[in-house]
Amino acid sequence: NDFVKATADPKARHNCFAWRLANGDMRTNGDGEPGGTAGPPILAAIDGAGLSGVAVLVSRYRIAEGAKLGTGGLVRAYGGTAAACLASAEPKELQQQATAIVRYSAQDTGAVFTLLAPYAPRTVMLPTEPPETLARFEVPQEEIDPLSERLATATAGRVLCMAVDDEEDAPL
Repeated sequence: NDFVKATADPKARHNCFAWRLANGDMRTNGDGEPGGTAGPPILAAIDGAGLSGVAVLVSRYRIAEGAKLGTGGLVRAYGGTAAACLASAEPKELQQQATAIVRYSAQDTGAVFTLLAPYAPRTVMLPTEPPETLARFEVPQEEIDPLSERLATATAGRVLCMAVDDEEDAPL
C-alpha cells in the first residue's frame, strides 16, 4: 500500500492496482471502476507474466468528450496496459529482508544514524534511565552481521544490531 500511496497520481480519475507477493498473497483495487474491470485484469497480467513480488498501478485520466469504454473496454485497457508495462519492465531480483533492531543511548545517535541511514529506521524513545532509543528497520538478511560489527566498532561495542525473528514480537 505504501507503493500505491507514493505512486498514485491525485490528478487521475482512477488509480487502479494489483499486487501479488512471493508468498501468494494478493490484492486488487478498482478505485471506483465497475466491479472486476480494473484490479482483476491487472492481477491477471501479473499472473500471465508469471511474476510475484510485484505491484502494478494503472492510472486513468478523464478526457473531455472521451469515448465510453464499457466494461469490456475497461478490462482490455487495464489488463493490456499492465501486460505491456510488465513485458517492457526489466525484472529485478528482490533480496530477502529481515526486521532488525538497534538499542542505543544519546551518545551513539550520530554513529547509529550514519550507519542506519540507508535503511530508513523508525525510532522510539524507551522509558529507561538513562533514556535509550530503539530503532527498527528492514535490512537484507546477509547484512545483519556485518552491520552489527560496524556498529560495535563505531560505538566501542555499546551498540549491536539484532534480527527479530517474529514480526509480531518486533517493537515499533
